[in-house]
Amino acid sequence: MSNPLWVVVSAPSGAGKTTLVKTILKKHPAFGFSTSVTTRPPRKGEKNGRDYSFISEKEFLRLRKKGRLLEWAKIHGFYYGTPAGPTQSKREPHVILFDVNRQGARAIKRISPNAVLIFIFPPGWKTLKSRLSGRGTESKSELRRRLTDAKRELAAARQYDYWIVNQTVKASVKRLEAIIAAELSRPARVVTGNKT
Repeated sequence: MSNPLWVVVSAPSGAGKTTLVKTILKKHPAFGFSTSVTTRPPRKGEKNGRDYSFISEKEFLRLRKKGRLLEWAKIHGFYYGTPAGPTQSKREPHVILFDVNRQGARAIKRISPNAVLIFIFPPGWKTLKSRLSGRGTESKSELRRRLTDAKRELAAARQYDYWIVNQTVKASVKRLEAIIAAELSRPARVVTGNKT
């Protein structure tokens, strides 16, 4: 079996990338997902081990020191990282999805130059602001920080291989599936008899 296809999905907060990734994983259960670790508390509806692995700062720093993270960053006062373990498993699926920010995407691309980077745009700035404020999970200062960071994320979009404007989940999922299918069809990735 060839090396798995690493698909890195990034977007500013509120653009809908997590919804897209969850929908893809539900439609394609053979795809793997690299569950990030974070020191931030879970939001309403999030489950440990499914959305993130929620750990203490002490545990995070221990993992970082031991080299057990592919990449890490401190965002809005909390640590986020991608564990090295799941992507090194001998039983890994042929496609592995990563839900990370621009810093994580750059780090993963350095580790695996063949990784495919996909940037998700919101339909517009007003929609993004509305989605973020509508979540009701951040204070006003936190919301301002997220909007400032969203501008940085958008400015980094040109570093990505593909862009998707998330007008509707259904249309965006189809585009994401089409990108994955095209990448799996590259001669260097074709594996006889492999099904994804």
